[in-house]
Amino acid sequence: MPATQHNFDHQIVIIALAFIAIPLLAAWYLIGLPIQQWRLTQHWVEVPAIIETVKLQEHRSSGSVTYESTARYRYQFDGQEYVGDRVSLYGPEDGTSYHRVIVRELEEYRDSQQPFRCFVDPDYPKDALLYRDIRWGMYFMIGLIALLFSGVGWWMLGNQCRHAFRALKSRD
Repeated sequence: MPATQHNFDHQIVIIALAFIAIPLLAAWYLIGLPIQQWRLTQHWVEVPAIIETVKLQEHRSSGSVTYESTARYRYQFDGQEYVGDRVSLYGPEDGTSYHRVIVRELEEYRDSQQPFRCFVDPDYPKDALLYRDIRWGMYFMIGLIALLFSGVGWWMLGNQCRHAFRALKSRD
């Protein structure tokens, strides 16, 4: 009985689809959602805020450390006073100086009692944040990694399809 040659491997296709889907979903979560939030905050009104407390929080889990900047601040909008605690569009991160830089800057404003900028949602003034910046460099790196891994998946999938078409042609 002649050995049959399997030209199409379903397991490789599944792995290829995972290589395509997982990086693209991660990129959407890490890039798409913050950019969407950034776009939503572009119509927010800038008002002065007084920084009351600032802290660099350290979160430890499974041998890794992440940092997050936290703050409490007061601001007025339409004659009413509010208290806010949202600092930026970004959550805890490891290995970057982003939150350390924020904490140093906010500590200077807290210590001098000088007003700092605060962005307030005019439709819902309880929603405010201090930093609405976009970190294009970080997004570029995440996007590049996502494209690299999904590109590997596309290559694997294309290779499997090419083998399958060759097998179909050889049968004719």
